[in-house]
Amino acid sequence: MFKRLFRFFVVLSTVFVFSAHAAEDVRGALDPQGYQRFEDSWIVAYDRQSTERHELPTGPMIKVNGVTQPQRSIQVAGNLVRVTYQLPEGVDPNQAFSFFEKQIQAKGYEPRYVCKSRSCGASSYWASDIFKERLLYGEDRDQQYALYQWPEGQSDKPSVNTLALYSVMKPNRRAYVHLDLVGDTAASGGVIRREVPVVFSDNDRLVTPGLDGDFEALVKQHRQASMWLVSSLSGDGDPQTLLDRSLSRAAEVKRLLVQEGVAPSAVQLFSRGPFTTTNESNVELWIYPRSQ
Repeated sequence: MFKRLFRFFVVLSTVFVFSAHAAEDVRGALDPQGYQRFEDSWIVAYDRQSTERHELPTGPMIKVNGVTQPQRSIQVAGNLVRVTYQLPEGVDPNQAFSFFEKQIQAKGYEPRYVCKSRSCGASSYWASDIFKERLLYGEDRDQQYALYQWPEGQSDKPSVNTLALYSVMKPNRRAYVHLDLVGDTAASGGVIRREVPVVFSDNDRLVTPGLDGDFEALVKQHRQASMWLVSSLSGDGDPQTLLDRSLSRAAEVKRLLVQEGVAPSAVQLFSRGPFTTTNESNVELWIYPRSQ
């Protein structure tokens, strides 16, 4: 009896150890180009967008009429890439912070503002107002922030000109490190991969009349890029039929891209049909900037 229980707990502990290190990145996520992730970490939140006004603090937090805000800040515009990593269990977030900071400094960026622990103010402000990522709401004493920019007048200016780095530990001891990178898309992570927000009828015709505002802006911003529409369609039917239907759906989405000014020759179609590991039905847009 004792031996059986012992074997059971050995197997159970092995499962938990494996699951702790088997987490996968969220769908479509990419590491920022030129940066290595902290060992065994994984991406839990990822976003790319074009912004005309992105505020990043360059001074301590103060309260004005009861409202928390930075004493000083900068406004930057461009293509914003946001990446949030969860760290392995037991890792101090300061370790991962230093890991990324060394990479940023090695590239020649200079710090504009740095804060640590309670001197950064409330973690809830960084999570909700600055980075807009609820996972970053943690302990005020276990946070760290640094803002880096490329030096004025420096030659060989990179496309990414501003980087914000933030780390935090939550009360449940889960730790995260987050990066905001602002600059040109090609330097902020390379290929853009997004699921197209559309709905199809049973006969594979578009029900969605057009692209939503954010996706439309993304397409217009990269009209000169090379694009691929990758379509998947799960089901138990004949695989060739599903492949054909999947390709038809991609062609329907291509029509929407052309309506937004994308040249038909710039959009290639690829059908995966039912041959996916996720068992999902969708159409993804892959954008390859010409500058790559």
